[in-house]
Amino acid sequence: ITPLSHLPTARTLQVLHPQTPTVNLLASIISIQPPRTVSLRRYQPGKTMEIVELILGDDTRAGFGVSFWLDPIDSQARPTSRGGAGAGGGKDEMRVQLEVLRRGDVVLFTNVALKEWKGNVFGQSLGRKITTKNATTVWVFKEGEEVDGEVGRKIGRVREWARKFVGGGREGECEEGTKAPLGKRKRDGSLLPPET
Repeated sequence: ITPLSHLPTARTLQVLHPQTPTVNLLASIISIQPPRTVSLRRYQPGKTMEIVELILGDDTRAGFGVSFWLDPIDSQARPTSRGGAGAGGGKDEMRVQLEVLRRGDVVLFTNVALKEWKGNVFGQSLGRKITTKNATTVWVFKEGEEVDGEVGRKIGRVREWARKFVGGGREGECEEGTKAPLGKRKRDGSLLPPET
């Protein structure tokens, strides 16, 4: 697992080109952008894709963007030559994984490709059409889920960072020892007034 502060610089990625390094990231979700549709110009001109962008942070750095490229929903429902619907009979697996994510979730992302554009480094998903063995995967760590070793300690640090700086959390989850939903307490511990 690579801390966000230890990702290579844009210059390093330029030197490595055409190689594309991949990393595993354990981070909290700061924001999830709504899907946007783009038309490809280079590799498959005219083909449309949807991009979902996540902004991530961990206990070492905030504001790292990862883009997930997805086939449009309508293309996933078309029958295939084998008689099934789309790839896998409906929504693709990555779309399903992304739909359950919420702001403040602590997530493990595996096999995220690192790219450079105009001096900025960002992450990009690897789809199963590109590589079946090393496709990007997404795993959400639930509150209270126990993991041993260094990964467990990293989850704890990221979760604590997210509570302080991101808020969010899942509906119905409460901070330990309180009845206040996550993200509804001031830093001094007192409850915020009800919204009016």
